[in-house]
Amino acid sequence: MAAQSKVKPLINFACGISSCFNEVINGIRHKINSARIESYNAGIKRIQSKCCGIHNVGYLFLKTRQIFFLRLQRN
Repeated sequence: MAAQSKVKPLINFACGISSCFNEVINGIRHKINSARIESYNAGIKRIQSKCCGIHNVGYLFLKTRQIFFLRLQRN
């Protein structure tokens, strides 16, 4: 029999974790966090600023893959 907590912040935390259980597990399993996503966004912005804007989406895609492939090789 599980004990019920009477601490309101703990109850809210547990409800939040249980309602987003799959997302939490996927974040842990794939090691994805907001810092990594922000890093990718910053990389794309850097590419755009170096190119003075991108008019070809295919080129942006290739440059993005190039940068992040090199980043994966370093780790």
